[in-house]
Amino acid sequence: LQELNDKKNFNFIETIEQTNDVFFYLRKSVITILPSIREGFGYALLEGAASGNALITFNMIGPDSLVKNNYNGILIKYGSDPNIFAKEICKLISKPEKLKFLMNNARKSAKNFDKNIVLKSLREIL
Repeated sequence: LQELNDKKNFNFIETIEQTNDVFFYLRKSVITILPSIREGFGYALLEGAASGNALITFNMIGPDSLVKNNYNGILIKYGSDPNIFAKEICKLISKPEKLKFLMNNARKSAKNFDKNIVLKSLREIL
């Protein structure tokens, strides 16, 4: 929590054109954002959650099955201005205790998508 309180420790990653080790960046991150307005499930969010990152995305079908507002991330009203998205990121960075809470819960949430749990659910449906 002390690291989150010291804003000098925040380094912002700019665009990464290509990498063979996305988890290198996810492990160094505290927030995973998905600013898409059209998305399937949002595997990038699941990877971020598994790495213990808080999540931020628009409230839309797909990502809403993983992101629970104010529990493991922030859901922003679909169709909101991009400035609102940016403001939510800044607000979260300025609240280290909330950020830590979301990060811890994101990691827990990712465990619900373990392949064995998903397969068991599918078997019950079929």
